[in-house]
Order: sequence, then C-alpha cells, then structure tokens
Amino acid sequence: MNMLFLNLEWGQVYGSYQGHFIPIEIGGILAKKRSYHLCFESKKCYYDINLVVRRNKIDTATKTTGFSEMIVNTGKGECQQLYDPDYKLSKKNEIAARRMSQFAVSQLGSYLTPVLQQHDVHQLVVFGGAQDLQLLQQANVILAQIEIIDVQQVIQRTTHHCFSLDKISFIMGFHSDTKWFGTKRLRYPIPLQYQYHIKTHQAIGDACRIYSTYQEFMHNRVHFMQECKKYLCLYGNDKGKVLKTSKRSLGENNVHTPATGHTIMSSPDDSPADDALL
Repeated sequence: MNMLFLNLEWGQVYGSYQGHFIPIEIGGILAKKRSYHLCFESKKCYYDINLVVRRNKIDTATKTTGFSEMIVNTGKGECQQLYDPDYKLSKKNEIAARRMSQFAVSQLGSYLTPVLQQHDVHQLVVFGGAQDLQLLQQANVILAQIEIIDVQQVIQRTTHHCFSLDKISFIMGFHSDTKWFGTKRLRYPIPLQYQYHIKTHQAIGDACRIYSTYQEFMHNRVHFMQECKKYLCLYGNDKGKVLKTSKRSLGENNVHTPATGHTIMSSPDDSPADDALL
C-alpha cells in the first residue's frame, strides 16, 4: 500500500477565540509499495494575518517544562512579536479572520487532494494528529477509503505511555544532515532540494521524524520497546502525560478518534510479549 506520512504546522488566529486555525506548512513523505524510493512533498503557506504558534519547551531529556507562544505573520515574513493574552480582534476583523481561515483551509484541500489521488495513497500516517485530521475534514479532503494510522496512539497502546514526538525522536536518536535523515539504526537519503530543510518543528522535518518512528516501531519492535523502557527508567514517567486507557476501552485492534470519525488502526502484531517489556 502507498503511504503518506503527513505533518501540518498551523497557527490560531491571534485575538480570535472562535477556533480559527490556518495552516503554515505542509510536509509529507510518500512511501510507495515495492519501492525503496521516498518522495517528499512540502508547501509553505503565506497569509497576511497574525497567528499564535505554540511550542512545548523541553529540557535536555526532552521532558516538557512549559510552553512558548509567539506571533507569526507568514505573509509579511514576521515572527516573534510580543504575545498579549488579553488582545482580542474587533468584530469586523473577526469576520475577516474567519474568511481568511476558510480560504486557507480550502487551499489545504486543493493541495492535498491531488497528492492523495495522484499517488494512490491508501494509508495516511500522522503523530498526535487530531487537529491535523480536523483541518483535513474542514478542507473537504476525502479520507473515507484511506486507513488512518496515528503512530502516537499505536505506541501508547503498546507501551501504556503517551510519548511526544520530541521524546520518541530523542529515544531513537533521530538526526539529519544535508544528505541523510534517520535514527541510530536506520537512515534514508534526503533529496538535493531538501538538504537544508529537514529540521524539527518544521513540517517536512517532522514528517521525516514520523516516518523514522514508524519504521523503528514496525521493524525493530523489541529494540524500540527496550529503548522506551530505558528512557522511563532514567528520566521517570511524566504522570501528566500518561493517558490511562485500558485495552478494553481501546478495543482489540483499533483506536477511534472523535475528531474525524475515522478509525486509527493499531499495528496488527501487538502482542502481550511486547507489553511485558515495560
């Protein structure tokens, strides 16, 4: 099956409290059946509107210590303006923001729909992608015939711990340079036009991290579980980050996401032996 490993970077309209989200970057890694060649898809979105972008603050062990908020305007190329939590748009500007958000989301659909169709994508892979999937739904991207895999939820089902992408990347030793990206055990070539673009917290860079995490989990399962166990032993269990969900509530083979109504499949070969490692 052809697979698309997708990451969206987005921001919330500054001063709006109506849930207006606008995509900033789109990044995807296409893995085609019977092919070792990866195709890269990316797009930067430029809109003259101020957006709030939030990032987790992490320490050297990638444990979350807080979060930051910055204001960006991709249309003007401005960022890191001072964030005022009390700022609120006027009614007129709120209407304009809603229209801008609707236009931006429709552009997301116009870009991704041909990608899914032309590459005959059967599986869409995300990481903690509830908001990404909600944006796709708003963009009228048809996903009815596409299996959706949320790697974060698959890992949580097996380890009983909700790891962030930063933590998993740290555990697996994710790295990139101008020629390769990968982990301590795996590496993949970077196309020439992307040699300076594989960076964390950028859409195409995080798509690479999602792809690498999926490959490690699927093909080096025992090693993956051992490394996760080692991390938790060394740095402790962030109790606030654990989602205590029983296997019964998750179901035998899948996790359901209310955001889209689609089924997020777990890996078919989850086993008690893997669970016992943690």
